[in-house]
Amino acid sequence: MQFKNLNTRLPAIAVVAWLCCALAQGDAPQIDRINDPSGGYDALQDVLQYASVRESFDLRPEQHAALQRLNSENKVATQHATATWRALPSADRTADRLQRELRTVRSMVLPGIEQALDASQFQRLQQLQLQLRIRRSLFSPLYANDVTSELQLTSDGLRKWKETIDNQQRSYREKISELHANVPELLMRELTAEQRRKYQETFGNRYADPSTLPKIDDDRVPGRGFPPMLNLARYPGIRHELEIVDEQREQISMLLSDYRRRERSLTLQWRARDVRRNRPPSNDDKGKQEELRRKEAEEVLRKKELQALQKNTRSTLDEMLLPPQIERLQQLVLQARAQSQSNFWILTDVAAKVIEISPEQQLKLRQVFETESVKIGVQSTRLYEETLERILATLTGEQRVRYSLLVGVPFKLDSGN
Repeated sequence: MQFKNLNTRLPAIAVVAWLCCALAQGDAPQIDRINDPSGGYDALQDVLQYASVRESFDLRPEQHAALQRLNSENKVATQHATATWRALPSADRTADRLQRELRTVRSMVLPGIEQALDASQFQRLQQLQLQLRIRRSLFSPLYANDVTSELQLTSDGLRKWKETIDNQQRSYREKISELHANVPELLMRELTAEQRRKYQETFGNRYADPSTLPKIDDDRVPGRGFPPMLNLARYPGIRHELEIVDEQREQISMLLSDYRRRERSLTLQWRARDVRRNRPPSNDDKGKQEELRRKEAEEVLRKKELQALQKNTRSTLDEMLLPPQIERLQQLVLQARAQSQSNFWILTDVAAKVIEISPEQQLKLRQVFETESVKIGVQSTRLYEETLERILATLTGEQRVRYSLLVGVPFKLDSGN
């Protein structure tokens, strides 16, 4: 099988000759056993989403059809698993359980992918999977036992290998952060002085690690979860930020329990009303319209009752906290809402609303961001390649060849599907 559009970067002519000979003899290592925290199956599917990969495989029409069918079936199965998980009681609805369910769904796709592809295509797909994992996980897969075993590292060599990866990971992250550091300031320049002042006043100082802020679900299903401010006040990092004392912590815990109890009571009342008002469906238009109005009125009533409970809970929470704590918690709620949309909050609907960014300004902000993103993308790709080369430079010539066999010919993945 011939692969098109490959970007070859092997270290030396002798290595290329040795590699071609080994591949011809079928000596390329198998990488399907390599540890992957996500189960490995989603990465295979991810690689197949790239148009350049599919084109390089020169897929036959029946292979295209088989892979499209697998992709559709996987989407349906994933949606079903997610919906089933959401229907679980809150105590059972954990992130670990969702990951297990999704991993099971993905595992069912692997045999279909292997069957759809030729042996050489599937082997190449596994190599590209490892390349993608190394890139996405910032070299962490290079720690995997199967990788280090294939490289035949001595105990001392393994220690130096891991130290090198740790040091290069740290350096890479720092340099990537530097690339992104100027973007917020460039975006802020597109705002008026009054908008910048209002932005700082509304959002406050950036939370230490915004990616860890809990997701604020404004479309929350009644009976599941807490109001935004009370929800954030549950988390240790937020409490530390607010300098919550022990007495306040106990009061918040009691308020959480009380809210959960009262919201559950509301849910039971709603169900009881549904039972009392339950009647056989009407076949005539007038009866259908009355039933629709009844349901709409019930939804309005439920919303009012829930809002009254939330307002009462908010008043109680305000009494527990000091004014500076309330102000900071309000800022963190906005930060959490914005973070769920983008790392650059100024680009979000949340910021546009609170500081009144005009449509023309939003367009200009997006243009500035896209221009900088292209620049950062080019720089980060070059930085990644340089960092990987420094890691591989610690290997001997033979180990470098073994690595090349493991990942195959380097391949540049496009961003399109």
